Amino acid sequence: MAMNILEGLPKTEVPKRIKHITACVRSEASAARVARLLQRINPDIPVVAGGNVGVVKRSDAVLLSHKPDQLQQVLGAKGMADALHGKKIISILAGVTTPQISSVLSASRDTPHLTKAQARELFFGGPWPSEREAKDEFDIIRAMPNIGARKRQSMTLISDPQAASADLVDFTTWLFERVGRVEQVPEAAYDAATVLNGAVYALTTVGVDGLVNGAVQQGLSHETAVAVISQCFKGLGVMLQEGQHPAVLRDSVSPPGGATMAGLVELERRGVRAAYADAIIKATGHAKRMERSPTDKVWRRAMGR
Repeated sequence: MAMNILEGLPKTEVPKRIKHITACVRSEASAARVARLLQRINPDIPVVAGGNVGVVKRSDAVLLSHKPDQLQQVLGAKGMADALHGKKIISILAGVTTPQISSVLSASRDTPHLTKAQARELFFGGPWPSEREAKDEFDIIRAMPNIGARKRQSMTLISDPQAASADLVDFTTWLFERVGRVEQVPEAAYDAATVLNGAVYALTTVGVDGLVNGAVQQGLSHETAVAVISQCFKGLGVMLQEGQHPAVLRDSVSPPGGATMAGLVELERRGVRAAYADAIIKATGHAKRMERSPTDKVWRRAMGR
């Protein structure tokens, strides 16, 4: 996702608030791969392998975009907590909450070798004091863009901005507005919102494939079918953003006895509407389970398992 953001950032806009960008990766192989990608996007961005702490010390803001299960490996590294202290921390890690990030950082700083009781209290909601103090110790905000960032058409969701400093909220909003729109979402609804935001591209392409296949079977070329559908989606997006209700839009183009109504009846008969609803419900449940799994792994590592 970080590459999508970098691809979408307008080069003329970045210097207004960002003087320098550095990409950090784990290995030399990853550095070579990222450097090749950056040649097309922005060849001026340096890539550093295995030097996260040093780069963070020289930075004012840090974007966390590693794999969620690497949380302990990245943030638990020696010196990382001290390096991140006082910095703007923006997390786009799926299924990782800001308290979890704070807890890992505080644990690595205060007690690198946890007892079993401390680890259990820390990672499973216990009252270990350093976890409570972590909320004020690190300035963290959680954001979730989508693949549209590469075309400056992302929807980025920011969770619980009250927990972050006003300066961090302002910078995060500015950053992601460069690649699309930004909305603030309550923490209680964040899982559902981010699932919808991230999955809508994949889920709707299933419908797109079906529409294209049906049109091609009836004699339309694949290229023309894709062109028609993509343009229709653009128009639909604009009308939805203007506040028009999906049902009203649907009824306005579905006259009684018409071909569109015949198609809608078939979709309802196949349960497509319910299938889409169930897909979001299922995916949201999976996302909620993911929020426990990164810390489960951290706890096991803290216990030496």
